Formats: sequence, structure tokens, C-alpha cells
Amino acid sequence: RHTRYWRDWSSDVCSSDLRPDNDRFSRVVANRIWTRVMGKGLMDSADDFLLGQPTHPRLLDFLANSFQANGYNAKQLLRQILLG
Repeated sequence: RHTRYWRDWSSDVCSSDLRPDNDRFSRVVANRIWTRVMGKGLMDSADDFLLGQPTHPRLLDFLANSFQANGYNAKQLLRQILLG
């Protein structure tokens, strides 16, 4: 019973997060991967993502759009960050 509820809920959340018009998900992932590689994120805090402003908004938008365009492939995003 709970498993079915969880499955339905997580399916709804995932489908809303991965909508093409939802940039927040791809921006959060791009910022988190950037933070892991570079040691400091493009946003002050990944936890307070809605409250802060990015230090380099065009770079964050570019990485987020690239992440979306490549089918939300984190490995490809990491490769792009590392190789430029």
C-alpha cells in the first residue's frame, strides 16, 4: 500500500522536475557538480538555492541548458566542465 503511494508520488515529482520549462532542477544539478569539481559553487549555497544569486549567471545557465539538451546526462555535464 505505501509502496504504491510512494511510487505514484515520486513519479509525479520526477516528471514535474524534468519538465523542459523547469530550469531549477538543471541549475541545481549543474551547480552541485560544479561545486564538487571546483570546490566552490556558482551559487553561495546549494541548500539556499532560491535565496541567492549566482556569481556567474550566464555560465550557470549555459551548463543547465547543456545538461537539459544532453538528456540530463550528468557524465556529459561533468565532461563539459572538466574539458571546457
